[in-house]
Amino acid sequence: AATLRALRDEAEFGFQLLLPGEDVALPIRTDALGAWCRGFLSGFGLHGAGVKLNTEGREFLRDLYQIGQVSALDAQGEEAERAFFEVCEYARMGAMMLHEEFRSVFGTTQPSPH
Repeated sequence: AATLRALRDEAEFGFQLLLPGEDVALPIRTDALGAWCRGFLSGFGLHGAGVKLNTEGREFLRDLYQIGQVSALDAQGEEAERAFFEVCEYARMGAMMLHEEFRSVFGTTQPSPH
């Protein structure tokens, strides 16, 4: 319910990825980001909505697939920290974009209890 509220609050862009905090080592956060992307794709794929998305939405799903293959071994240093932040922002904004597109394609539906 909190995730849906954050996704619907378009004025505040309150949606956040559920990832470990900045106090956790970057390789662990990188693994978590990959797992988040894989989980997002699994959930989205189960609904079968991907075939009805526009080109931008399908491209974002392909990007999430690539991000989901990330290796924590490469996650070291200040530049890696900046890149991690940028990729997280891309995933966050893309998820909000897909939510909006999903609503326009399928109309307003009741949220799933799962």
